[in-house]
Amino acid sequence: LQIVNICKLGNSASATVIQWHIIAMFAPSFFTGSIISFFGSRKVMLIGVLLYSFSIFFGLLGQSIQHFWVALFLCGLGWNFLYVGGSDIIAKSALPEERAKVQGVTDFIIFVFVALGSYLAGILHSNMGWETLLVYAIIPIIILFLSIMLIKPKEFKLDAVSLVLEQEYTKAEASRSLGINPNLIARWIQEHQADYSGQAFRGNGKSSRQSWKKLGP
Repeated sequence: LQIVNICKLGNSASATVIQWHIIAMFAPSFFTGSIISFFGSRKVMLIGVLLYSFSIFFGLLGQSIQHFWVALFLCGLGWNFLYVGGSDIIAKSALPEERAKVQGVTDFIIFVFVALGSYLAGILHSNMGWETLLVYAIIPIIILFLSIMLIKPKEFKLDAVSLVLEQEYTKAEASRSLGINPNLIARWIQEHQADYSGQAFRGNGKSSRQSWKKLGP
C-alpha cells in the first residue's frame, strides 16, 4: 500500500520488494538449522529480533525503493530466524510422540495471527499512517525480546536437563542448542538430581518427565 498508493513507486517496484521479502522469509531455511546448531535457538531468535529492529529503522529512515527493499528483506529474514528458532525449541520441548501434534497446533496459532495481521494491516495503515504503524510495531518486538531473555519456566529447565540425561547431549552441546550457559545447565541437573520426585525448581509446576523420578545421582 505504501509503495504503490502513497509513494507512487509503481507495481513493478512493489513486486520486486515483496519478491525479495518472500525470499528472505523462506530461502534461509536451508542453513538456519546449521546456524541454530552452532549458536543455539535462543541466540538465533535474538538475532531475529535484532533484524526486526533494523527493519523498522530502515522503514523510518526513508521511503525510496531501496529503503523499502532493505526494510522488507530484513523483516523476512527476522521472521525466518524467529520461526525456525521457535520451532526448534518447541520440537525439543515435546516428547517424541507429542511433537507432530504440538507443532501442528503451534503452526495453526501462528498462521491464525498471520491471517489476522494481514486483515488488519490495511485498516491500521489507512488510519495510522506508515511511520506511526512502524513505531507501534516496536511494542511486540520488545515483548518478544523480553520473552526470550527473561522467561525461563520450569519446562524449559526440564527440557535442558532432558537433552543431557535422556538424549545424551553433552552440556556444551545442550547449551549451544538452547543458547544458554553450560554452567547453568549443570546447576539445573544438580537441582533436578537432588530431588528424584520431580519437585526441583519448586513453585513452577510439576515435572512432565515421569521417567525422571527413577533417575539416580
